[in-house]
Amino acid sequence: MLEEQRSIKHPSHRHPLTYVRKPSSLFHCDGCGTEERDFAYVCNFCEFWIHKSCALLPTTFQSILSPCQVCNPADELYCRAF
Repeated sequence: MLEEQRSIKHPSHRHPLTYVRKPSSLFHCDGCGTEERDFAYVCNFCEFWIHKSCALLPTTFQSILSPCQVCNPADELYCRAF
């Protein structure tokens, strides 16, 4: 794994997140809300956990339902077409 992937800054959380290969117990993903034991990123300052797959999802997406065509749900002024 590349060094820059061991720690990431995610738009959904204010602290840096550190990669964990396989946690020893189940955790609640703060991204999708499910509980599993899977690859994850964790905050060393608080109890924030997010699956690796959730953390690496794109932060913007194309939508045929939106007049703006590009939506960013992490943005406070996100498109309200949904």
